[in-house]
Amino acid sequence: MTRVVLHDAALADGTSDSLRTGISLAIEDGQISWIRPNDAADTTGAEVVDAGGATIVPAMVDCHSHLTMQGGSHWIARGDDPPGVLRQVARDNAKRLAQAGILWARDVGAPMHDGVPLSVDVREELKGKPGAPYIRVAGTWIGKTGYPAMWVTVDGPKLKEAALAQLDLGTDLVKLYMDAPGGVKDSPFEVAHVRAAVQAV
Repeated sequence: MTRVVLHDAALADGTSDSLRTGISLAIEDGQISWIRPNDAADTTGAEVVDAGGATIVPAMVDCHSHLTMQGGSHWIARGDDPPGVLRQVARDNAKRLAQAGILWARDVGAPMHDGVPLSVDVREELKGKPGAPYIRVAGTWIGKTGYPAMWVTVDGPKLKEAALAQLDLGTDLVKLYMDAPGGVKDSPFEVAHVRAAVQAV
């Protein structure tokens, strides 16, 4: 068993409005096993790292990510890249998130492949893997008819059906895109149609 003790750290854990100082934290086989005051820390057989008063915080959450997307100025066009490329992009992006201390990610839009959002496959592939965040996915964007072909595009009366279809494909949540195509300022869907979709999911 690998055991590391971070000695003499500060801890901001969100349970109080003040920083806890003089803290030691043990990591065993990649998991936090205990957090204690320095004078109660058991360092027997452990690799001890002097934290030097550095602040430890809980893992962060990225509540708006697109793991399969390349980013950049042509990110929408890159959604048409081959599925194998987009899956590798997702693996790389997930690794970057974890390296930055983000261990919970909500993916809010991914292209489809063979009728299933790629994000569903990525979530299943990375589930429980060391060095990968916990992922929840919204599947493919649902927008008004007129948006790019990689989206699920519908008119208002079909909005509820499209939302339920995403859940049937294994998504954890649904993303309704509420901007109208072509820069139109009005809502793309009537309130009654949005309400019906939201209540259904």
